[in-house]
Amino acid sequence: MSSGLQRNIVLIGNTGNGKSSIGNMILRKTVFITKASANSVTTQCQRNENMVSKKQITVIDTPDFFDIEDGKEEEMKSEILKALIECAEGIHTFIIVLKVGRFTKNEKKMVQQLLNSLTEDALKHTLILFTFGEQLEGQTIEEFVKTNSQLKELADKCGGRCHVIDKYWNRKKKEKQVEKILKTIDKMVETYNCYSNDLLREVDKQIKKEIIAGLRDEEAKYTFYIAFLRWAARITTLVLVDAFLGARDEGVSELISDFRKLRKYCKNRSGSRSGSLCRKSRWGCF
Repeated sequence: MSSGLQRNIVLIGNTGNGKSSIGNMILRKTVFITKASANSVTTQCQRNENMVSKKQITVIDTPDFFDIEDGKEEEMKSEILKALIECAEGIHTFIIVLKVGRFTKNEKKMVQQLLNSLTEDALKHTLILFTFGEQLEGQTIEEFVKTNSQLKELADKCGGRCHVIDKYWNRKKKEKQVEKILKTIDKMVETYNCYSNDLLREVDKQIKKEIIAGLRDEEAKYTFYIAFLRWAARITTLVLVDAFLGARDEGVSELISDFRKLRKYCKNRSGSRSGSLCRKSRWGCF
């Protein structure tokens, strides 16, 4: 994947940390539903894009992978699969969105899972963005990070790449901060290029096969998604999240080796579905 003028950004964080607002701020347009809207919480993987500073910026807003409600595991699994498909070409940056303030139980859980799952390679493509910067009350973000050993460990592993935004900032100041974030991303891309992992590469390969077989991009993604969902029925959400973040534990290794069996499902699905489904919205029924 060429990294010259393209930036694929994945937002990760707990519900209520302001991921959707960050997505809108980066893209400089209101496309993600925010907390102030009627349907406030991100429950689906959403992708939007825009030209910003002469670059094609794609932002993928993910739901809270780390705090799954009872009875919602299959629904969340579906959203993780969508994220994998949307990110198949590669990821330039993971942005971990955290709130300034008291470190909650859910945030501790998320940070620990990120520490467990993000590989050294993935961490090279990761930065932390703190929201509610007005709560720093005179502290620098570096001083705040040092108040929690777990948070400091994550920041250190991310190369100290921390940014902060304040909800009271005006538009001009927010745009200036977005420029700083994009410059940080540019430096990461210049040094490390684009991030991928074994599962993302396999997904990308399969989607490209569907396109070569005659399907348009959106149709190929939808066809593959249906097969992917069927195949993943026996896999836990935790293993899928680990695979998405690049972890290389036994469960992920087994998943990768077994993944190639999915091809027969894709082959069976090809040609059996009307292309008109994909004209309704992204990937048809999403």
